[in-house]
Amino acid sequence: MTVRAKRTAVVVCAIAIAATACGGPTAETPPAQTTSAAESRTISWEPCSNIPEDTVIRLELDEKEPEARSGNSPSRLICGYWMRQPRTTMSVMVMDYPLERRKSDERFRTMDEGTVSGRPYVISDFPNISCNYTVGVEPGIIDIMVGYGSDSPDITELQECISHVTRIGEGLAPHFPD
Repeated sequence: MTVRAKRTAVVVCAIAIAATACGGPTAETPPAQTTSAAESRTISWEPCSNIPEDTVIRLELDEKEPEARSGNSPSRLICGYWMRQPRTTMSVMVMDYPLERRKSDERFRTMDEGTVSGRPYVISDFPNISCNYTVGVEPGIIDIMVGYGSDSPDITELQECISHVTRIGEGLAPHFPD
């Protein structure tokens, strides 16, 4: 398997995890509230093109081209990156629902809340899958996800994951939309 094929496979896997973590129902959880077409708002901040290269280098993300995985959804834009140390995937998703929806989602355990660059954020744990740094912006949220646990052998502990996702969230915050 080529390096590009491996990279693509891991990013696709991370996006599948993120999609499940961010809105897909599970067997024991009722489906999350959905946004109707009339309520859906188009997102214009593209996470693959609005993070400057020098920030990518400073945050120790792989300098390779990020993987856009947004599909045809105008209300969910997703971009996958590789972290260099520890070697794992990281994704930045922009979605059109409010921060309160993430905070009330029972699949996530809130670990911390605060403000970054004047915007509210919540750090949450999707147990043994990812830790997320989710920031409220207009018209919705920016969700930074770092995988850990069985899906990411380089990060096995929640506190280590939170340390990385916090560093990345704070590093990206100056580039979030106004």
